[in-house]
Formats: sequence, structure tokens, C-alpha cells
Amino acid sequence: MAWIYLLLYIVDHNLAPIMSESYGQCEFNMGATGNQFYNNLWQQAAAQGITAFVSSGDNGSAGCDFELDQGLQPPQPAQYGLAG
Repeated sequence: MAWIYLLLYIVDHNLAPIMSESYGQCEFNMGATGNQFYNNLWQQAAAQGITAFVSSGDNGSAGCDFELDQGLQPPQPAQYGLAG
């Protein structure tokens, strides 16, 4: 989980105009708290002019399809770099 502190450090100190992240798991498995953390982080990054890219994972964009069918809220605009 040390990588979370790295992401926070990059955004809090405005170290780079572009950053890339890979969740390593489906958003569904991160739970509401994990998803809210990323939503807040991406909003802060966008407000500072940092472009954040997130990989689609090993299963591609369909990696969470089963979980989405179970009623998970879809990702928010900031998670796609569209906020701001």
C-alpha cells in the first residue's frame, strides 16, 4: 500500500504534469472507501492540471462486467480525467 502514499505525494506536491496508475484489481473489489479515495485524488489532480491515466487491467475494460451487473455504481468522470 506504499504506492498510495506515492500517488498522494505526487499530487500534493504537484510533481508531474502526467501520471499513470494501475489498480491491479477491479474497482468493485476496492469497495466504496477505495473508490472514494481515487475519486478525490483524481479530482485534486485534475484541478491542479495533472493528467492521470489508469490502465484497463489484464481483463481490459470488461474486467468488472460481472460486478457491474451486481449493482456497483459506475466510475465517476474524474476517474476518466474528465473533471475540472
